[in-house]
Amino acid sequence: IEVISYTVKESDFYQSIETFGTAIANKSFSIRIKKENIIKSIDFNKQQIIKKGTMIASLKDRNIIAPFDGRLGKREITPGILGNNNSIIATLDDSTKLKVDIKLPENYVGILKNGLKVQATSDAFNKIFTGEVKTVSSRVDPTSRSILAQIEILNPNLELIPGILLNIKVIYDERDSMSIPEESLIIQGDNKFVYLIDNNVLKRKDVKSGLRNFGKVEILSGLE
Repeated sequence: IEVISYTVKESDFYQSIETFGTAIANKSFSIRIKKENIIKSIDFNKQQIIKKGTMIASLKDRNIIAPFDGRLGKREITPGILGNNNSIIATLDDSTKLKVDIKLPENYVGILKNGLKVQATSDAFNKIFTGEVKTVSSRVDPTSRSILAQIEILNPNLELIPGILLNIKVIYDERDSMSIPEESLIIQGDNKFVYLIDNNVLKRKDVKSGLRNFGKVEILSGLE
């Protein structure tokens, strides 16, 4: 009988809490500029990365200077909403890190803490962004029975932009343990076992299993 064999090895296992939230910039700056007051300015129609201290616009009565590094853009004004539309709302966002506020059920109070690892995904990108829990509220909301936390997502390439919806996975109980592929574990009633190869002979071995992550099963006892 042909078999496929695997070597028992250590893998990373963890439990997670899944939720979602809207990303906001690490720092944001916006200002409304009347077009008739502009003497000279950056091209607001072209999104661009600028450095702290860059002159965004020179006006008749003052200069507008970038207070931090970030991406400069322009927010469109709907005619009639803010009076006449002879104005520009310039925006500057520092998005190298993004903040996301999340609410989790109160039964996670004993788990949630600063420094927990976070994974974030978006339908717009086929990749995982990493971060961590930065702050946890000191109180549970008595109405929703939830606790508020803020996480920080690393975004060094500025792929994610403020306002994007992120799927969030908060990682906890992380550990390295012995692992085998899921298909190697056989379950019959309350019994769990694998087959070991000993001098080309298959021998049954009872095991105790734990978590499952990414097609791997954690083996708590029974294997070396």
